[in-house]
Amino acid sequence: MNVFFRKIDRVFFILLFLFCAEFFLYGNINQKVLELINSDGEETAFTKNGDGTFIVFVRKSSDSDNSDLYYIEFKNNQWSRPSPLKEVNTSAQEITPFLSADGKTLLFASNRQESLKGSGNQPSFDIYASEKTLSGWSAPVRIFGAVNSSHDELSPFLSAGGKELFFVRRADGNKDRASAIKVKKISDSWEEPERFDFFTKENISPYMIVMSKFYDSYIFSGYKTGTQKRQIFLFPLSKRKSEILLQNDDEDYVSFCEVDKSTLVVSSDKGGAGYDFFLKNMQPDLKIKDDKTKKSINIASVQKKKAVAIDNSGYVRLAFSGDSYSGEEFRLKILYFAKKRQKLLKVEEISVTKSQDVKIKTGNEFSRIVILPLTAEVAEFAYEIVYKDFNRVHTIEIKDKEKESFELRSIFFNFNSAEILIQDIPYLHKLIDYLRANPDKNIYIEGYADSVGTVAANISISRKRAEVVRDYLCTHGINSERIQIEAKGAVSSSDSETMQNHRRVDFSFSN
Repeated sequence: MNVFFRKIDRVFFILLFLFCAEFFLYGNINQKVLELINSDGEETAFTKNGDGTFIVFVRKSSDSDNSDLYYIEFKNNQWSRPSPLKEVNTSAQEITPFLSADGKTLLFASNRQESLKGSGNQPSFDIYASEKTLSGWSAPVRIFGAVNSSHDELSPFLSAGGKELFFVRRADGNKDRASAIKVKKISDSWEEPERFDFFTKENISPYMIVMSKFYDSYIFSGYKTGTQKRQIFLFPLSKRKSEILLQNDDEDYVSFCEVDKSTLVVSSDKGGAGYDFFLKNMQPDLKIKDDKTKKSINIASVQKKKAVAIDNSGYVRLAFSGDSYSGEEFRLKILYFAKKRQKLLKVEEISVTKSQDVKIKTGNEFSRIVILPLTAEVAEFAYEIVYKDFNRVHTIEIKDKEKESFELRSIFFNFNSAEILIQDIPYLHKLIDYLRANPDKNIYIEGYADSVGTVAANISISRKRAEVVRDYLCTHGINSERIQIEAKGAVSSSDSETMQNHRRVDFSFSN
C-alpha cells in the first residue's frame, strides 16, 4: 500500500512540476504567448522590453477600422490578458510601436488630429513618445526635431544608447516612395538626418529598420521593386549588399522583433486570414559572401564583437589648414569630457598660429574632446575627437568668418499653445547659426496673442511664447544675456489678418 501511495505522490509531483514549468515558460516569448495575443482581428507589430516581461503590440479589432496599441505583462508567474493602452490610444490609428529595453519609453506612429497635415490636408502619420510613470503612461507628444513632416513617419527604433533614432518616411503615404532615415539626439532635439542610400541601390522600399541586438547588421522589412509582399532582409555593416532572411511569395512580412540570435516574432498574413504573430527561424546557416575574403560565411560570423580595451592616453596632435584665413594667429577653446555621464571635466584655452602643430595632453579619463574657435574673425566650427582617435593627427581647417545678413521673420503658434511648430525649427537654427557667427548682435523677442480670452490670459500666453523661443536659443548655445523678451498680449491689426497671424513671436536685432 505504501508503495502505491509513493507512486501516486511521484506522479502528482511530476504533474505539478510540468504545471509550474508551463507558467515559467510563459515568461519567455514562445508560441503560447503569441496564441494569447492573436485574435480574430489583425496583429501587425510587436515590441518588448529587454527581459521580455512587457509586450506592446498593434491590434486592429474585427469590429474596428482603426489599429490601437495593446499590452500584456508577465506578473506573478503568468501573463496578463491583452489590454488596450488607454492613455495612448485615440480614435485615430496607432501603429509601429517601439519599447525601450528598460520598458520606460514608448515610441509609435499615429495620424491623430494634432499630427502635421499631409496629402488632402489630412493628418499624416507622425512619431510620438510616451514615458512610463508611477501612475501609468504619460500623454504622448510629437517628438521634436528633424523627424516629423507632412509625409508619413513610421517604424521608430532607438539605438541601445538612446542617442540615435531610426525611422521610415513615406512620401505622400506611397509605399514605393519610402526611405529609411537616421537622426542623432542633440540636446532635447533629434537632428542631423542621414538617409540610408543602400535601399535605393538595391531597389528596396523599406517599411521598418532596426540595428540588430545580436549581429553587426541592420535588419529591415520592405518591398523589392515590383513586388506586393514584404520580405525581411539582413544587411551586415561589413558588406555592401543585403541578404534575404525571410521570403515567401504567399506571405507578407509586415514587421518583426528579435527574440534571440536565431528567432524572430513576425507579423504575417500566413494562411490569408489576416495578420497574426508567428515565430520564425532567422536562418542561422544563411550564407553570405565576405567583401574582403570573397568567401562564403554564415551570419553567425557577423555577431557583435566584444569591445577590446585600448589605451589612447598621451597626446592628440593638431595641424591646421589656414589658406582661407587671412590672419596668422588665433585662439582655441578645448573641452574635455569624462567617460562617465559625459560630464565636462576640463576647459582650457590656447593661442596658436596656422603654421603651428599642437600637442594636447590627454588621458584615459576622457571620452572625447571638442575644439572651438575663440577668435571673432575665425568662422565657427566644432571639431570633435573621440577616444579611439586620440592617437591620430587631426587637421582642422581655419577660415575667415563670412559677413552675412539675415532676414528676420515671425514664427506662429497654434491656439492657446506655446509649443514651437515643427516647420519653424529650420528657421530657428538658421537664426542660431547667425547669432553664433555675429556675437556682437543681440536679439529682442516679442510675444503676441490673438484677441480671444482675457487680457491677463493673453499677456500670459504671449509671455510663454517669447520664453519658449528664448529658452530654445539658449539651449543651443546663445547666451541669455544677448536676449530680451517682452509680452505684448493681444494684438490689434488690420481686418485682412487672421487670428493665426496674431499668435506669433516677432524678432529684431540690437547691438
